[in-house]
Amino acid sequence: MSEVYRDTSLIGTAMEQAQARLQADEQAQATTRAARQAEAADLHRRIERYFAAFETGQLDPKHMRERVGALQARLDELEAELAAPAPPVGSRPAVDVAEISWALSQALGMVLSILPAPRAK
Repeated sequence: MSEVYRDTSLIGTAMEQAQARLQADEQAQATTRAARQAEAADLHRRIERYFAAFETGQLDPKHMRERVGALQARLDELEAELAAPAPPVGSRPAVDVAEISWALSQALGMVLSILPAPRAK
């Protein structure tokens, strides 16, 4: 294990893969957030059209109340989701692979030093 931890290229590859996964997750979150913002804007427009039709007398109040209530409920859900703080993007500190390798080697050394010999093997 100590040799594996000293292999900085292996750790570097693992870190690059982790970074790629994080970037993909960030992109997916941004896409989802944009879709929710677009849906919320669409719901605002649709509700306003119902109010405009009601004000001109083109819409029965009973039907409008039910439909606008459903649209408003969905809009409230979306606005609650969008009000939650978005996770920070790209705010991860730079990683020094050599430091990680050293820390892993040190941790392994400490663990092996306190274990009984048969267990350490």
